[in-house]
Amino acid sequence: MIELILYDLFSCDTLNYLKRFILYFSIFWESVIKSLAFLFLFLSLNVFSAELGLKKNGELLKIVSLSTTHSGKILGIKAKEINLYNAWRGYSRTYVGYALYNLLDNVYGESWKSARTISFKAIDGYTMVVRIKKMLKAAKGKVGLLAFKEKGKSGFTPVKKGAKLVDPAPYYLVWSNFSDGDKASHGDNLKWPYQLKEINILY
Repeated sequence: MIELILYDLFSCDTLNYLKRFILYFSIFWESVIKSLAFLFLFLSLNVFSAELGLKKNGELLKIVSLSTTHSGKILGIKAKEINLYNAWRGYSRTYVGYALYNLLDNVYGESWKSARTISFKAIDGYTMVVRIKKMLKAAKGKVGLLAFKEKGKSGFTPVKKGAKLVDPAPYYLVWSNFSDGDKASHGDNLKWPYQLKEINILY
């Protein structure tokens, strides 16, 4: 009887099932490890992309973390709320952030206003460039706000990018004193970059 049971346990069918189980089990754990590795990489990239780099002629001068930004004060500048009409998106929102010009004054001094260009680089590498002289002229009577969220929210309402919705975080540059019906375009001297991760001033 014992010999018969042992034979059944170690028959070809049983061994085949055991081999299959080991194979499926190893495939399962391999997929789990890959998923965890991808999640770690994704979180690492998100943490890195939540930093705003401020550069001069391509050389890094200052890094501002999103956690510091959410504290309500960076580089001696207090966060403010501005209700404005988003001429790029066509709706009104109340944004929370820091006055762009105050931030630039703090990092670069007043000399940035006589520099050549300022560029805004997004997480995906897309970069907007404008001549500072033209930006200053177009911004008269307006406030550029480096927003990190909308009032009453921990972040932003997703915005359309082609056929999909994307999160404008970590930073979204918006401008005040536009009227309902005003429309912004790519050729304007006031840029509205979102997912902003880097500002560079070229002298």
